[in-house]
Amino acid sequence: MTLSFVGGAVSLELFLGLIIALLVNQEIKGRPVFRILFTLPLFVCPVALGFLSFCLFDVRGPLNSILVALGFKEIAWIAQPGTALLSIIFLDVWQWTPFCFLVCLAGLQQIPEEIYEAAYLETISPVKVFWHLTLPVLRPVILTVLMLRFVEAMKIFDVLPMSLTKGGPGFATESYRGNSLFCPYLE
Repeated sequence: MTLSFVGGAVSLELFLGLIIALLVNQEIKGRPVFRILFTLPLFVCPVALGFLSFCLFDVRGPLNSILVALGFKEIAWIAQPGTALLSIIFLDVWQWTPFCFLVCLAGLQQIPEEIYEAAYLETISPVKVFWHLTLPVLRPVILTVLMLRFVEAMKIFDVLPMSLTKGGPGFATESYRGNSLFCPYLE
């Protein structure tokens, strides 16, 4: 479960954080408001998020109400192994994407505008500018975010799965705890 969680959550967080950073880095009206709104989930206490998500993922909760209104059937989100892991990944992505967004935005704002002007003289394609200029310059930032989120995501035992599903259903959301021979109090 731990590697599936880390792979899914960290890759989604990094992808979404980079996309949001690219969008917010543009000259748009109300940019400071968007920055504030996109960073709010970062400040939610993880244990509180786990307990409040009971309401969200309950069979009679708002998520299933929306699904039923759209014509789908109800899903027991935290009672089935596959959807329980997806629920935990969803919550972690919601909470930690703002961190990836902030770091990627800081990296984007350090790229001088003159470099972009020179690149647009060479090519018209924004896709080429992204692949050949922005992404290589952001590589150290992306690797730093990837490393920090990987280390933090490996510590998943303490928060979301235990407060939301207590490792269940079955062992579907139980994370790696190390060797219990050396840590008998974890049993």
